[in-house]
Amino acid sequence: IPSEIGMLQKLEKLHFGGNSLTGSIPTEIGMLVNLRNLALLYNDIGGTIPSEIGFLSNMEQLNLRNNDLNGDVPSEIGLLKGMKCLNLKSNDNLGAIPSEITHLTLLTEGVNYFYRRRSLTTLSNQQCRA
Repeated sequence: IPSEIGMLQKLEKLHFGGNSLTGSIPTEIGMLVNLRNLALLYNDIGGTIPSEIGFLSNMEQLNLRNNDLNGDVPSEIGLLKGMKCLNLKSNDNLGAIPSEITHLTLLTEGVNYFYRRRSLTTLSNQQCRA
């Protein structure tokens, strides 16, 4: 994903699922302040989830399942008060979930996160709809 993605500040939905994308999520993703739905599932994206994700105050759905993400989930994810669905499943090297995730009180479609091949949190059986 090129860093120039940050120039698309009116973008509301970004779906790049199943495109064999590599590299990492650029920090410029945080410039997409109107983004409501980010679906990067089923790719080969590595690196960490950038803390700038916390700037996406309109985010409702974040689906990063089935990638190669690593490191801890940034605490800034707790700033996404409008988040209804968060899917981080099948990122085998992803670290700890921060306690700030409890600030996401609108999560109605579920948190899907597997850590060391066992489910930590599942609020519902539904999947994020991309």
